[in-house]
Amino acid sequence: TLIKNIFILPLGTLTLPPIPVIPILFACLIVLIVDYLSYKEINVLELFSKQNIYFKWTILLFILFITIIYGAYGPGYNPVDFIYGGF
Repeated sequence: TLIKNIFILPLGTLTLPPIPVIPILFACLIVLIVDYLSYKEINVLELFSKQNIYFKWTILLFILFITIIYGAYGPGYNPVDFIYGGF
């Protein structure tokens, strides 16, 4: 019964958090641009490595910042909840 209940979810018990639309659209845009550049046989990694150090660190820190914000403090974030508070 325990194993069966892991895979079978009763109707009405699944609630999804709101989806952050802007970051998803931004990520899709980046993926489409990189795909288009790859289609045109432009090596994106090589193009990125040729940039100056300030540009590279700005992009990398931006990616890290967005990952932290939407990973830890995204929709449904409550600082009172512990990681296993719902169990």
